[in-house]
Amino acid sequence: MRIALLTTGTEINGAIRHCYDLAQELARLGHQVHLLHRPGAWIAAQPQHENVRLFESTLKRKRKELGRVAQYLRGQACSIVHTHLSGASFFGVLLARFYGFRSIATCHMPHFQPHWWWNDHVIVPCQSVARFQRFLNLVPRKRMSIIPNFINPDRLSCTLTREEAREMLGVSQSSFLIGTIGTLEKRKGFEYLAQAVTKLRQSGENVQLLSVGPQEDSYAQTIRQYIEEHSMTEHIMLLGRRSDIPQILKGIDCACLPSLREVMPISLLESMGAGVPALATAVGGVPECIRSDVDGMLVPPKCAEALMRVIKIWIDDPEAVRRMGAQAKESMRERFAPAALVPRIVDIYQRYAVD
Repeated sequence: MRIALLTTGTEINGAIRHCYDLAQELARLGHQVHLLHRPGAWIAAQPQHENVRLFESTLKRKRKELGRVAQYLRGQACSIVHTHLSGASFFGVLLARFYGFRSIATCHMPHFQPHWWWNDHVIVPCQSVARFQRFLNLVPRKRMSIIPNFINPDRLSCTLTREEAREMLGVSQSSFLIGTIGTLEKRKGFEYLAQAVTKLRQSGENVQLLSVGPQEDSYAQTIRQYIEEHSMTEHIMLLGRRSDIPQILKGIDCACLPSLREVMPISLLESMGAGVPALATAVGGVPECIRSDVDGMLVPPKCAEALMRVIKIWIDDPEAVRRMGAQAKESMRERFAPAALVPRIVDIYQRYAVD
């Protein structure tokens, strides 16, 4: 098939990573993929399979740009347009309505936006988003499919030992090291995890915390102020954006996602794929990833005490951490690998493809 993938995001996040992984997997399966992106987008700077073609567009919803994109897609004989992120979805709907393409959209974060209804089909990663799209955006159940996000576990391979990874990070070899990967912003609930780690340090536990990912300026400043006021500079480290996620995952004992709102975070799947158990809040699609006390632990949001209790249990029982990590890796390969999920997306393409 000839498939166009559209994304309006320029920086890396879970939705962009998912779009990139989908493009490479579709190409590996023999499909011709046309990846439409904005100027300077992260996704365009990544290595591409030989079956992936890049096409740069502002993706502004103007007649001239819509016509230019439509002309390109017609020239490449693309009949399916699969969009990622809300702006791309609106652009795809306009391509479908005015130029005859079929529009598939993946909803990575629920927002009240009526344009979702106009897609031929909407893919959602979890039950909570399906309910949102069904009852707020009025997307009919028959035009919606729940297909979880996936990652390719092969990209998580790392040749470093645990000791080498920690030396690279400049952290203690003996501490219980927690990693949180994702944008440092209010909805991620990092302050509750920082409070939990602070209390554990005050009670004598040898624990450290790393935050990896882009930073929202005002929220990051609030966290830095907290770290300084509680003398936690050596124990809570904000590393910012990094490209060496496999190496970081190799060095940590557990991943933590204390979010207030989530859909199905790619970072959670990455930790599972690396054999790292996750401590996460039971919000959005997270309970559809993590089975509490099997391949990780779930706690309520906005509760530093609950986070602290689980971390203390894991510090005292390293065997449980290893067991859950092994189970998380197996679970990811069974439930969230490309081979299990991409064929379901291709089935949707085939249902709507125009000869």
